[in-house]
Amino acid sequence: VIFHGRKKIDELFFFFEKCNIGIAYLPQTKSYDCQPLTKLFEYLLAGMPVIATNTLENRLVMKPEFGEITEDNPVDFAKGLEKIILNREKYNSEQIKESCAVFEWKNIVKSKLEPYLDGVLSDKNQ
Repeated sequence: VIFHGRKKIDELFFFFEKCNIGIAYLPQTKSYDCQPLTKLFEYLLAGMPVIATNTLENRLVMKPEFGEITEDNPVDFAKGLEKIILNREKYNSEQIKESCAVFEWKNIVKSKLEPYLDGVLSDKNQ
């Protein structure tokens, strides 16, 4: 494990190409339970299997074919890592990317923001 510190978005692609497992960690606290992690989406959209902390938002996104959900302790994390390594052939990078395309910004804008703005504009014009 190497900690590279803060990186800008345009510096991440190199790392995503070199990495093979994403870690989407949040402490399991009430305040973080409903907080989606942008890292989770970045890793999935890069086609990486992910080890994600067991929070409500992560459970809503994660599927078994995307990786493992673990508790926020070293023992459970190690078990999740071991499961991914032992089952690494079941993770299909292209399938992960395709399944998570709905989380790309362009699709979020198209499916959520544009209809919202259209509604606001039509309300104003009436």
